Amino acid sequence: KKEYIQLIFLALGSLLFIYFVYVQFDKWNSWTAYVDNITTAIFFVAMWLIANRKIESWIILIIGDLITVPLYFYKGLTIPSLQYIIFTVIAILGYLSWKKILLKTSH
Repeated sequence: KKEYIQLIFLALGSLLFIYFVYVQFDKWNSWTAYVDNITTAIFFVAMWLIANRKIESWIILIIGDLITVPLYFYKGLTIPSLQYIIFTVIAILGYLSWKKILLKTSH
């Protein structure tokens, strides 16, 4: 429970920080800025979970990737969008690998 509270504060803190950066550089010019802000917070949470070796990190990464792929296509960023498709595949493989390891160690 304590860890989830920390994750909520990390997500909210990153949302606020990115918000102020966007305000400072006058980047709130489209709905895509809001989605960018949310995905950045998602990825911060995922990185925190990875650093703490939590399997949930892979699920959070997959969610962030699945939001980022169409966003980047919409923004005309085809190569980065394709890169995030690859990241999604890697995250799925990472999740399956970690899950397999966890199942072996729990028996």
